[in-house]
Amino acid sequence: MFEIRLPYPTSQSGVLERLESEQLIRRTGATWTIFNLGAILLAKQLDSFPLSVSRKAFRLVVYEGTGKVETKLDQIGKKGYALGFEGLLSMLHGLAPKNHIVEQALREEVRMFPKQALRELIANALVHQDYSLTGMSVMIEMLATVSRSRIRASRLFLLSGSLTSIVHATRDSQI
Repeated sequence: MFEIRLPYPTSQSGVLERLESEQLIRRTGATWTIFNLGAILLAKQLDSFPLSVSRKAFRLVVYEGTGKVETKLDQIGKKGYALGFEGLLSMLHGLAPKNHIVEQALREEVRMFPKQALRELIANALVHQDYSLTGMSVMIEMLATVSRSRIRASRLFLLSGSLTSIVHATRDSQI
């Protein structure tokens, strides 16, 4: 992954101070309050937080065959993005279809989607979602066949302006 090059705090109080300096948590008397961003990133169980946070969990859907008729896997993420990202990436890469390449008498399996490309796609979808909308999460869909493999990460975008004016402008430019 990447290296921050900061020493890890040696005590629990050092960890809490670091999280507080990053504005992920705040001391409130004798206890600590975690901000939404801290929860979304660091939660061990997102569903233990309010719906505005827990519904930001990603949803992974893998389809069998060439269409979206038969579902092979439908899973909602349980961990925060920082804790669960590597696991999601490994699972997704492992589920990706593979080709067999023969070079100099050696047969090698190559996944259809490079791990680095999956990392960029998923990270961008998670980071660039609209956090002001509650109940909306990132959905990752994969068609898991060699003949027609495809992966898509989607999230809701807010359009500025009227949708009809955008549709009309697009249609009028094609005429």
